[in-house]
Amino acid sequence: MKHYEKHRKTKDYEAVMDLITRANWEQMKEEKKMCEALKELFAEELKEADKKGMERAKRIFQLAAKGVAEEKIAEECGVPVEQVHELLG
Repeated sequence: MKHYEKHRKTKDYEAVMDLITRANWEQMKEEKKMCEALKELFAEELKEADKKGMERAKRIFQLAAKGVAEEKIAEECGVPVEQVHELLG
């Protein structure tokens, strides 16, 4: 599960993860319940983090529209260049 996000668009990886998930269905359902409980517990923090992320993304787009280089945008917004590049993709 740790490495899923990096490879989730790879067909082979997707098939393997699907197989693992189906083989461990009961455990996955239990983990989902825990995740939902954690979401409720941290709802306010998640909402604030989401708001900050949206503001940061908006700023990245504004700077890109002005022709600012991705490296400079990353520096100003405090994010890795790769994240800026992926967002502007």
